[in-house]
Amino acid sequence: MYILASIKDKKAAGVLAGVEPVKAARLSEGLRRYRDIKLNQAKNSKTQN
Repeated sequence: MYILASIKDKKAAGVLAGVEPVKAARLSEGLRRYRDIKLNQAKNSKTQN
């Protein structure tokens, strides 16, 4: 914990955590889009019924 706390560079902390920042950002963006699509599908099915 002390090693991660002492590192101020986010990229270095991400690499130590085993996650590359670019990959993490891409994954979170993909999950956000997926959630938005699912929410829109739920809204559309409710309005059609």
